[in-house]
Amino acid sequence: MTVTQRKSQLKKLIDAERDPAVLEQVANVLAKKVAKPVRGTALVKRAMRAEEDLKAGRFQTLEEFEKDMTAAARSAGREGRCTPTGEG
Repeated sequence: MTVTQRKSQLKKLIDAERDPAVLEQVANVLAKKVAKPVRGTALVKRAMRAEEDLKAGRFQTLEEFEKDMTAAARSAGREGRCTPTGEG
């Protein structure tokens, strides 16, 4: 199918379409307002690595994490429990 034939076919489909939402989607695609695909982004790559780590058993329990953070706080000269708000 040539470009001219394809355009003609698309014009017919657009002319026959009655749903405004579909027409809006077509307009967005043609105006290149379509969101980028999420695949390949840094966030997805990070999530995939995290999933691999979990499957391989490379993780800490909450108790292990708290123990490590308390030890790190003590070695930094602070006593007490490490909390997300900095209290302790």
